[in-house]
Order: sequence, then structure tokens, then C-alpha cells
Amino acid sequence: MSPNPAVATFRSIHRLIRRLPSPKDRADALRDLRAGYRTHLDVAPAERDSLLLEAEKKMAYLRMITPKDRTRDGPQQGSVRYVYAREGEGGNGTVRRAPVSNWHGSNLDPESVKRHHQLLRRGGWRDNAHAKGIF
Repeated sequence: MSPNPAVATFRSIHRLIRRLPSPKDRADALRDLRAGYRTHLDVAPAERDSLLLEAEKKMAYLRMITPKDRTRDGPQQGSVRYVYAREGEGGNGTVRRAPVSNWHGSNLDPESVKRHHQLLRRGGWRDNAHAKGIF
């Protein structure tokens, strides 16, 4: 069963409106959203597409003015490995916890290099002839 684009757009806009900081703006926007969708229940398919386009424009504006959701749009969530070591004589010192990575400035991660080259190709950069002055 294919999802209804009107329902998906409504849910996306509703999610953005819930993140508005001002309670008054939030209530007004929710009321306008519900009223707008209720008034256009029985609309011709040709007009429905134009209304969905207008709703997507409103959604783009809401994405600009709403603060980010820390749980969804926050920093990347992942695991980090740590090494625990005792500093001091005979292991009776403070415990030091330091993140460990095999990859640093002089030793590049092959996956990062591969991703970098893929993004360069996607961006239209085929080689570095532009930097060398060869046209």
C-alpha cells in the first residue's frame, strides 16, 4: 500500500510545528494547519498537486525557523573506544581515559578517503586539473 502524500506532508508539518518555541505561535499554526487540510478534503487531483506543493513550501519555511530537535538532528550517535590506563608510579596514580583511533593526520582512514572521492565525483570534480591550471 503506497502512503498518501497529503498525510505524510501533514505529519511532517505537524512535527515541525510542535518544535516551535512560542506556545501561541504553535497553537495558531496547528489551528491553521488543521483548518487548511479540512477545507480541502474533496479536491480534484490536479488542484491537490498544487496544494501539496504549497504545503511543501510552508514546510521548507518551518524548517528554517524551527530550532533543531536534539534527539533527531543532533550530533552523530556512535560508539567510541576508550583506553583506561593508570598514570603514576606502580599503577597507583590517576586513571586516564583517552579515546583511541587508528586514524590520524598522517594515517588516513581508507573509508574516509573512499567517501571523499565519491563526494568529489558526485560534485562534478573529475580531477585536479583546475588547480594545476591545465584546461
